[in-house]
Amino acid sequence: MRTLHKIVVFIFAATSFLLTSCTKEEKIFFEVSEDTVTVYGYVKDINGKPLKDAEVKIIPTGDVVKTDGDGLYKVSIALGSLPSDAVITLVASHGHHYVPRVGVVSFAELLAGTFSFEDLVTGTISSTAVQKRVKRLDLILAPPAQIEVEVVDKDGNPVSNSIIRVAGDLLVSNYLGITPSEFILSVTSSSPAKITEGIPALPGANVQVFAFPPEGEEGKYSVGVAIAELTEGKDSVKVVLGVERLKILYTSVDSGQFITPNGDIKVVFSKPVTGLGATLRCPNGAGDYQVFVEINGAVATVKPAGAILGNCRLTINSAYGKDGEVLYNVPVTYTFIAYDPAAPRGLACPIPQIALQEYSGVATGITFDQSQKVILFSNFVDTGNLRSFSVGTHSDLIITWDPPVIYGITNYKIYKIKKSDIAVGKVWWQQDTNIVLNFRLSNGKYYATINIASEDLSYTNGVSYAIVPSNINGEDVCSLENAPTLRVQDNIGPGMVTASIFPTTNTTYSEGERNLTIVFSEQITFSDISITSRNFEITELSESIDGNKVKLSVYVKPISVTIPNYPENQDGDKLLILTRSDAQKLWAGEQVFVYNAQGTGININPTKVTAIVEIDQNTAQVWFSNDITGTPPISNFVGGYIVPHSGNNLQAPSGQFQKNTAGEFVLPATGLTVGDKIRVMTFSKQIKVLTVKSVDWNNNKITVVEPLTEIDCNVGTQKICEFRSLNPDIKIDATNVIDTSGNKTRFYSTKTNHNGSFIW
Repeated sequence: MRTLHKIVVFIFAATSFLLTSCTKEEKIFFEVSEDTVTVYGYVKDINGKPLKDAEVKIIPTGDVVKTDGDGLYKVSIALGSLPSDAVITLVASHGHHYVPRVGVVSFAELLAGTFSFEDLVTGTISSTAVQKRVKRLDLILAPPAQIEVEVVDKDGNPVSNSIIRVAGDLLVSNYLGITPSEFILSVTSSSPAKITEGIPALPGANVQVFAFPPEGEEGKYSVGVAIAELTEGKDSVKVVLGVERLKILYTSVDSGQFITPNGDIKVVFSKPVTGLGATLRCPNGAGDYQVFVEINGAVATVKPAGAILGNCRLTINSAYGKDGEVLYNVPVTYTFIAYDPAAPRGLACPIPQIALQEYSGVATGITFDQSQKVILFSNFVDTGNLRSFSVGTHSDLIITWDPPVIYGITNYKIYKIKKSDIAVGKVWWQQDTNIVLNFRLSNGKYYATINIASEDLSYTNGVSYAIVPSNINGEDVCSLENAPTLRVQDNIGPGMVTASIFPTTNTTYSEGERNLTIVFSEQITFSDISITSRNFEITELSESIDGNKVKLSVYVKPISVTIPNYPENQDGDKLLILTRSDAQKLWAGEQVFVYNAQGTGININPTKVTAIVEIDQNTAQVWFSNDITGTPPISNFVGGYIVPHSGNNLQAPSGQFQKNTAGEFVLPATGLTVGDKIRVMTFSKQIKVLTVKSVDWNNNKITVVEPLTEIDCNVGTQKICEFRSLNPDIKIDATNVIDTSGNKTRFYSTKTNHNGSFIW
């Protein structure tokens, strides 16, 4: 009894308007017999809409299946029903609204031979066929193009009864399943002629429209040609039948096109010809091939004697018209590639994988950053930015894959395509030729090193890589449109690079408007940035995005401090007792003006805050460089207030320090106050967050609430610790910023101060 195996198929394929429009993983469930191979896929229009009840005809069996409501079709073929080198052709159609689409699957692509490593080395591959996988082939249908052709003479007069023939470019030829040497259709001109079927309207494609003189008037007119663009679906062209000299209008082997080993070559001239001299040379052959020429008016067909292989070159040495005209500017050479009929083709492309073992052993994960490099997360600490982990950068991406189990693969090509090109319909795969490729017999895998340092991984939403085997003629033997891909893109959020105030003279305590520019590590699409301060009232006026920058306009007003009614504040010395919350609005080294309740100040010049000491949870001592008294003496400043000097610079304390024998930090104390949180990196690279209890500006010392037993940077040891305040004057929080890939800001790069130093 035959057993049916239920499988769930997960497929991820590159996007193409020719074969597939799938941009995300799709889950398909169906039953597959162990004695069959299966081809399935979706039939859609060029906008990605599934086409229900589309017909898919299978050649050579002649069977027809229809798509379901999702546009899905499925074809199962018995393993022994076709030879291993058979080609399965599928023709999808959906009434007269679409041009039938031809897709091809090699039966060999659905089969694989078993092999050992010894077989691979010696070239002896077992031919035992086993089921390899199901094959997905999406068929995208395009509507028929509407082309209006007007045939005129050199004076613009219509010419009736001309023969119009159309030849397609490679996109059109591949869609229709024909070679470039075949004309798509032939019609007799009218005024004007309208072509409304048979030519698919494909974005980026075009066809060449030839007009041949009416029968009996070949000597009066020359052949005319025009290009019809298919992107918009409609085009009008005017083909002029002139009397120009003899020249070549078209060859089916132009621009490095392929040809079958026994294929013919078509040459279209501007006028009827009576003779043609041509030579054909292929490196895989023995010198020049003998050729025969068949002439039909202005169309000459070059027929090679025998099969041709490899990279070939056709040279037109001479041609003669019916009235004795000669072809000028000869010789004319065309290069193209002829298939090796025995070379493998139609295989499944290998699946690229990241070779994680090739990278540092300390890596705990891998992703891709906008800096165009592979990012390895490790447990080491980044001393520059004081964040909890570091990133190691490598400009080389190492990938690996399993070789196809079939003889005849001689090389591999790495292709790439940008996500942004796919989004606008430019399906242009480019080969990356700067790769290092090697095969390791120890594990039977291929490895390739790809340099991605020059790729823009953020602005384009990434680059996809595919691996394509090639045969002895350098031919790609698997379909790029359906190739499994490895996408390299920005998978983590943007980070802040700098934050600056313009003009720089605004980095003081003067009241007024500030213009801030925050630069991120990549382009962003959304921002909702908040700005807070310990000692300013801040009002945001505007916020705008400019590429990788956010520009903000804010209005800042320094906050004054109230002097409470404590007895200690009435004796006129250098000490005031303030509430702890008000003391936190001042900082060591700050220049301030002190006023009494009536608005009378100490003197014209400001005094300096020299120390701030926490008394308890509610109060703190604040010491000044001058006595708090007036001239004449005014000892009672109760009910007065303290105002910052407008010349103070904005503060974001950071620097290096050591711990003295008294357990105090000896560090630059300017800018710090009680209750400040400082982030400390010890000499041994540990991260600590400490709370300031007192700060002494005169002696550059602070004390903290937490124990200091693990702070290993004692005076005299030449060991230095680093610190950064988490409470700067202007604190920028960019938690809610999104880049072009939809990633939010990195958690370790969301807060900064006015000059760009990260504080969290």
